[in-house]
This record gives sequence, C-alpha cells and structure tokens, in this order.
Amino acid sequence: LALSADVLAVRDHRDDKVVHIYDIQSNKVVGKPLTHSIEVSQIALSAGLPRYLAFVDGNRNLYITPLLRTEYKPEKLGAMVLSVAWHESTGMLAAFCDGRFSVWISPGTVYVDKGILATVRLDSEASEFGKAPSILSFIATTCTVRRADGTILATGILPQATLLMALLQDRKWDQAARLCRFAKNRALWAALASAGAAARELGACEVAYAALGEVDKVQFMQSVKEIPTPEGR
Repeated sequence: LALSADVLAVRDHRDDKVVHIYDIQSNKVVGKPLTHSIEVSQIALSAGLPRYLAFVDGNRNLYITPLLRTEYKPEKLGAMVLSVAWHESTGMLAAFCDGRFSVWISPGTVYVDKGILATVRLDSEASEFGKAPSILSFIATTCTVRRADGTILATGILPQATLLMALLQDRKWDQAARLCRFAKNRALWAALASAGAAARELGACEVAYAALGEVDKVQFMQSVKEIPTPEGR
C-alpha cells in the first residue's frame, strides 16, 4: 500500500494487477480502480499537488498516472527500475533506473510536453549502491538509500531543484525564472516550461522555452499571447 496526506492506495490482494484508491477522510473509493496489464510490484503516492500515483510493474517498468484526471492513462517514465520514491513535499520523483540514480524534477511533464521529458530528468552514477538498493526516503535535497547488505547511504540532488519546485507550487513565476537564470541548468528550465504550460502562464513558458532553444515553441507561445481573449488562449 501507499499513503499520502489525504489518499490511500492499496493493491488488490486477489488481483495484483489492480490498485484501489481511497479518500482517507470519507473512507470512500476515489474513481475507478487502476487496472494494469501485468502485476504491479510497487506503488507510491506523491505528496505534492496535483496528486500522482507511481507504480512499478512486473517487467520493472515505471509508470505514473494522475489520480483525479480519469482522461489520462498511465505513462511510462523508465525501465529496469529497482526502487522508487516521491519527494516529501514536492512533485519530484526518484528511482534507481537502468543502473543509474534518476530524479525527475517534474515527472508530470510526460502529460504536458514529452519532448522535454528527458531534460527534466537528472541522472547520476549508482554503482556505490550495489545491485538491489532501496530508497527509504526523499527529504529536502537528500535521498536515503539502503543497500542489499543493510548499509544505509545518503545521496544528494541538485539543491536548486527543490527550491524551484517550492516556488512553482506557490506560483512564484518571476522568482522561479530568476532561479533558473542563476543556476544555468537545462533541467530547471525544462521544469519551469512544463509548469508554465500546465498553468497557462505563457510568459514564464516563453522565457523557459527560449532558454532551452526551443524556437518553434517560443513562436507558438508568442502567437497564443496575441489572441485577444482569455477563452481563445
């Protein structure tokens, strides 16, 4: 099972391809159960909003799906995944994926712009963690990991990533752009572009895509901004 502040996810004990979602306060089922094509081996709920469910299946593929948007289907993020964990307060997702330690700063980008999904992912060497590591926690800028022999290790992530996600959650677009300019990191710009597109913050989106060199998307944002009515945009 997986637990967040307001939602509980439970894998069906009779059918391990099915995951049920419950609202903690009302103790009622939320929407339809998630039914995957093969068995689900691990589930995790995001702490940040919008709420996502991440799951690893029997082929060790990693998927995410938004809980309250039934029109969206689960999308694959990675393969050969050993362990996965959401950040304690933001929407970042960490995993041991294909022999590397990976962090998606904004995994929901898969539903916004798949063209920059690879850019929001930070990868680092994972050989020090052995063959079967398990992520115990993802707090602030640190992931705590348990090796197969029981040894506990810690690994850090890009500090500005946590700060950026906090700014985006508070919709502080100008501050987020200033942070990206200071950090000069493409993953941060991609996360800003994704968040701006999802929130229809065209100014932030245009600045971020420009920093990424995505000329066609900048031109599209400029054309959308010229539409006179909010409904048209």
